[in-house]
Amino acid sequence: MIALDTLQASVSLKGSETLIALQQQVVQFCIQALTNGDATMKLTVVDFLSSAIVLLETTEQHGAYAKQLIVPLQNTLIWLIQNNRFDDFDNASASFCELIENSEYLFVGNEINIATQMYQLCCSAQHKETQQSALEIAVCLISQEPHLFKKNPLLSNIVLKLLEWLKSIDNDGAELLLNDEDPIEVENWSYAEDAYFRIVEAVGGAPIKDVLFKTTLEYLNMDQWNARYAALVALSLSVIPGKYIFKTTMSDLMKIVLKFVNDPHPLVLHALLDLLEELIEAFPKMCRRRHFNEIMQVVIVSFNSTVVIVQDKACFVVNSLLEEDQQTAEKLLPFAQPLMEGIFKTLNTSNLKAVSSALSIIVFITRVLQKQMESYYPLLKNVVDTLLPKCNTKDTLEHKGKLIEIMCIYSIINTSFFPDSRQIVLKTFEELCNSNDVGSPMLPYILSGLCRFSEANDAGFIQYLGPIVQIILKRLLLKENPEAVIIDNEISVTNPYTEEKVYLLQTLFRITTSVKKAYGPYVQDTLNVLLPLISDPNASIKQVTAHLIPSIFEDAIFMIQDKGITDHTSILQQVAPIYYGIIDHLCMLLKKEKFTDNIQSYLTCLKMVLVLGGDNTLGEDRIGLVFESFDEILKKILDGVGIEDDDETIQIQNVDTDVLDDEEYEKIQDAAEEEDDWLSLILDITSYICKSHQKTFFTPFQYKLFPRVMIYFKQVEDSDKVSFAVAIIGCVIVDGKIYDFVPQIADQFIEFSHHKNIDIANNAIYFLGQFAKVDIPQFVPFIPKVLQSIGSMLSRQRTRAAVELADQVLICVGNIIGHYYTQIPNWQMIMQQWLNLFPAKSSYDEIVSLLSDLHNRGLLLEIMKLGNVAENIYRVVLYFARSLENENTSDETKKYIAQLIQALCPLVPQNVISEIWGKLSIDQRGDLDSLFHK
Repeated sequence: MIALDTLQASVSLKGSETLIALQQQVVQFCIQALTNGDATMKLTVVDFLSSAIVLLETTEQHGAYAKQLIVPLQNTLIWLIQNNRFDDFDNASASFCELIENSEYLFVGNEINIATQMYQLCCSAQHKETQQSALEIAVCLISQEPHLFKKNPLLSNIVLKLLEWLKSIDNDGAELLLNDEDPIEVENWSYAEDAYFRIVEAVGGAPIKDVLFKTTLEYLNMDQWNARYAALVALSLSVIPGKYIFKTTMSDLMKIVLKFVNDPHPLVLHALLDLLEELIEAFPKMCRRRHFNEIMQVVIVSFNSTVVIVQDKACFVVNSLLEEDQQTAEKLLPFAQPLMEGIFKTLNTSNLKAVSSALSIIVFITRVLQKQMESYYPLLKNVVDTLLPKCNTKDTLEHKGKLIEIMCIYSIINTSFFPDSRQIVLKTFEELCNSNDVGSPMLPYILSGLCRFSEANDAGFIQYLGPIVQIILKRLLLKENPEAVIIDNEISVTNPYTEEKVYLLQTLFRITTSVKKAYGPYVQDTLNVLLPLISDPNASIKQVTAHLIPSIFEDAIFMIQDKGITDHTSILQQVAPIYYGIIDHLCMLLKKEKFTDNIQSYLTCLKMVLVLGGDNTLGEDRIGLVFESFDEILKKILDGVGIEDDDETIQIQNVDTDVLDDEEYEKIQDAAEEEDDWLSLILDITSYICKSHQKTFFTPFQYKLFPRVMIYFKQVEDSDKVSFAVAIIGCVIVDGKIYDFVPQIADQFIEFSHHKNIDIANNAIYFLGQFAKVDIPQFVPFIPKVLQSIGSMLSRQRTRAAVELADQVLICVGNIIGHYYTQIPNWQMIMQQWLNLFPAKSSYDEIVSLLSDLHNRGLLLEIMKLGNVAENIYRVVLYFARSLENENTSDETKKYIAQLIQALCPLVPQNVISEIWGKLSIDQRGDLDSLFHK
């Protein structure tokens, strides 16, 4: 024991190198202790290994040697059960799970065997704690290596066991949940929720689809409320991690589950609401367009429930469903009366959470249905008169803030409504900002009330704009109490002061974007406060400030334009100190910064300010300053000069060639668009400078940034650097029109198009296509070689590399053929293969624009006639349908899609069109139909 204690201490101390050096001896010692030791010794060894295994597997050879431990470890777990040491088994299983997470080699090849053994133990155990502990080991193994279990029947057996446990909830458990309480002990039904979610999160929905749908349908048809509850909970838990199995079954699922709106057990209704909330999060557009009415009917029934958590959950569902646009207003109108009746009923409850949620819904509905909500003023005034005097405790301050915000909104609808609202909100705001009470629950809603007046261009608000701005700026300068600081991590500090500042900055942003020119007189004072804040230790403050500074700068431009000055040079002369001051300050920060999150905030701000400044506004010295700051960033982050190893540097994975299953394919293709990372922002800014300063950018680029770029271009062993170099060289050539550089890099770009690293290949293929798109004469001699190289990628494959590169291959080949087909004898054969890459499922705007360009050139219809015309049209129409499913597809792209569909339809008879239409899902047909029937 003493020896083990000493070894345990060495894991976290500098003496750990001794443990590594004695690896074989330590492993043998542990094997002996696990085999021959008593229960205490066995437990101590398992606990020791859970943290020490990383030091016993430092090399592949060490890992192979450590695998001798697996059988003694398994035997230890069995021994504990056989000797009725159930508490010890629970403790050992917790350490065993840590061991699974920390070990790289120990379990390789034994995952299925151990998981099966633990599942069998779970099924035979009598105590719920032992059942959970045994199954938890299997769940951890699945979470670590999901690909091993996807096609193994053990996965279905474990899922079935967890669904059974979900169904084991009893009336006592239901009462706890209905009272918003947690069970004192972890019951099987509560454990099952967490374990089931982790499994679906790891393996996805496809491997468990059959057992999930079959079992939940059985449960939904049972008389026992707990079975119906379990089915809805399981479906709800599956939606986000397994969304692809719901995508094509959404309408059918809705028909099945919505009938439980009248279920006699309130927990079943709550589970239904929870499922609807998850579906709205996963498929917001589909829910709002296709299922708005059904969901609202469930919400209204729920408001009439006597159970507070059901009312509260209904509020969340409404808030998730509603959007502030004309279509929402039209759909919401028929439900306004029953919805408001339900809300007023909720406001009469004693549950503070439900009341708060109901007030939030009133805020939204009133904004969307302004005129229609006038008739509710007498009832609402009665609510305000009743509740506001009661909001005198800390727990009701949030209610007070929301009530004041509602008063502000109604006052905007009709100035005779709550006529004192302006004075009340201003007085409350001033009191909050002059008090020592930091982070008041009222503040967000008071600030929102002010913003409502600002966004409505309320004359009464504008006259108070100066004092409001000064109060906000003064509050932003409030010194923090160092004792209140909470360090989230090395790059972000959070405390009540920072949270309040974020609210204040967001308010300034809403004010500046709404009053525009009226904010001009306060620009300099505001920037004096904001420029230091952009380097605040809190990440949220940085991010908000990064967007606020450009808005402030734009207001200065609006103010000058309002004076009748429209000449760009004259405007620049007046804003020059502000413009150049911001750029210089940001470049200074970029040179000093080492954390990529902060760099991203500074670059975001710089990009927006430069665009507002416009063309030819930077001299060569200042362009050089920008490129010099980029060079410093690259030197620190990519080269690692001057800083310690930083986990934030971008890690780019090499390509794998495994064939993807349907769900993995969908996940890659449907990956949500993420905010630009710092490298992408450097590329964007460089691209903009090249376009907007074509006569002056190259000399500073050549001396400040180009040397490092060319070094990166040749460092083929470093994927991050090569990927960046390819992209920035491409930007300079295309956007800066440095076409003479093409012959020097074309062969290397062609070679990079087959690079094992996806980012490098993607960038190379993209810019080869752009060289064709902008008609670079120097690129023409390389076209045969490009087509020969990229042509091998035109066959539709399901490897990760092929899927991730498919969009760029489509765009590249499409641009080359579209611009140079007369010079390419076999262009028809190439384009017939090209069609096989449809339906792609991303780059919607760019690919649809490419198709429109091909149509305008008279090529698209000819291309569609190559091979099986009906199949070609189906592929492209399916791509259009997926484009419309995407939340970010632009209106212009939708217009192109409508035009292209009209052009394609005459190519085939009506019966073929009907067949194509029938292959699409109900929701896809609805999307396409909406293009022609608004």
